[in-house]
Amino acid sequence: MTTIELNHDNQKFLEDSLAQGEYRSPDELLNEAVSQLRRYRDLMTHIEEGTQQLRDGRYIEVNAEGLRSFFDDIKARGRARVAAEKPTS
Repeated sequence: MTTIELNHDNQKFLEDSLAQGEYRSPDELLNEAVSQLRRYRDLMTHIEEGTQQLRDGRYIEVNAEGLRSFFDDIKARGRARVAAEKPTS
């Protein structure tokens, strides 16, 4: 078994969350916290990748007039991909 020591503020937050019925147990709260931390790290990785792509010049510029055709193209490619993946009868 793992022992976790929380600072005063985090301990109070945990106790308040449990008292308000937000979570049924400390385990449930900590599992949710770890899940949120994983999602946060994943998001930060994607942000870092996007930032690097911008620095490397790997992006396209779209003006207001071209925005509709940009999204129309994305939708058309998506529909074509879905159609190609559908099993034939």
